[in-house]
Amino acid sequence: MFHIYKSVRKEIFFFLSLPIPVSVTPYGYILFLLSCSVHCLSIYVHYLFPIYPSLCIIYLSIYLSIYLSIYLSIPIILLSCYLFSYLAQSVHYLSICSLSRAVFASIYLSIHLSIDASLCLSVYIKPFIFLHISYVHLSIYLSIYLSIYLSLYLF
Repeated sequence: MFHIYKSVRKEIFFFLSLPIPVSVTPYGYILFLLSCSVHCLSIYVHYLFPIYPSLCIIYLSIYLSIYLSIYLSIPIILLSCYLFSYLAQSVHYLSICSLSRAVFASIYLSIHLSIDASLCLSVYIKPFIFLHISYVHLSIYLSIYLSIYLSLYLF
């Protein structure tokens, strides 16, 4: 339990040290809660099953991460398409480039969400767990920075 508390404290400390536009974005909160919960779940399951983890829990976690990444990317795609179509109608200019950039950014965000969830969930399968936590944290933090700044740039 101490390791779970330590990882949650590290996630909260890093999230509070993010810049203001990132920390006040609702999508930033969703990313933070998703990465923190999946990371704590992986550490907790690793300590429950240190040698042979249950395959049911692994498959269930992977499916949940895939569904979460898909369901989180669908509103972003719809919102970005609606916003850019509204902007194109308001200025009387059909901006295909802006619409394609919005769709590309949404696909980029969903890919990063699924990659980070898979990395967090594959931590407890590996025997040397603490050697991989730094890589998982680095990928999550890079994904948060890149995806939210890309979204702010597009919107």
